[in-house]
Amino acid sequence: MAENRKPKTLTIEQKYEILQMLERGQTRRIVAEKYNISSASVSYIYLHRKEIKEYFETNPVITSCVTQRLTLSQSVNLDRVLYQWCIRCMKNNVGITGVEIQKKALELNEKLNRDSYFKAGESWLQNFRNRHHISHTDVRQDFPIPTTAAADTFKVDFNTLLQNEGYTLENVYNANYTAIMWKAVPKETLTFRHAKSTSSQKMCEDHVTTLFCANATGCHKLPVL
Repeated sequence: MAENRKPKTLTIEQKYEILQMLERGQTRRIVAEKYNISSASVSYIYLHRKEIKEYFETNPVITSCVTQRLTLSQSVNLDRVLYQWCIRCMKNNVGITGVEIQKKALELNEKLNRDSYFKAGESWLQNFRNRHHISHTDVRQDFPIPTTAAADTFKVDFNTLLQNEGYTLENVYNANYTAIMWKAVPKETLTFRHAKSTSSQKMCEDHVTTLFCANATGCHKLPVL
């Protein structure tokens, strides 16, 4: 005689966790026993995995999961906390790599007291990126580069100004700033596929901004600021 199992309503977080367990290779029987549901319910959840993932990932209930003092209960889903951390980094133009995501995953796993066998390996990273549509992009390809035509036009206009106003080159100064970094900007970083490129070099906070100034002849150079 078939077992009479009382219907159980699962939250969207529980359904998402079930999908995570199935992706890690857990059998449907083990999943069904853990959540006290039938194997048919597990199959139904897996059949609608696309809709569940989209709803879970586009309707976050945790808006500030990672703070300076992380105080989260064990029931909070590691995948979701890490996903929110990635969103915060990318919104603040902080470049992240696969290695950094793996390190953060291990750190969060330890603080959440979750799976002691969790390794955050390459296969896990690839699955995490696929689930949240995170891809590689070259952060250097969009650095702004001045065109030759614009530079030539400026030189002609500037020389005309000097002649008309009677300025000498000794009285013409140029100042420019640059960033000295002691941590190199990564050639590749991770970003959401739908996100726009940053087009900015301000991706690494570990730098010092320096200002250089000298006149056109080079006989007077101001100290570096």
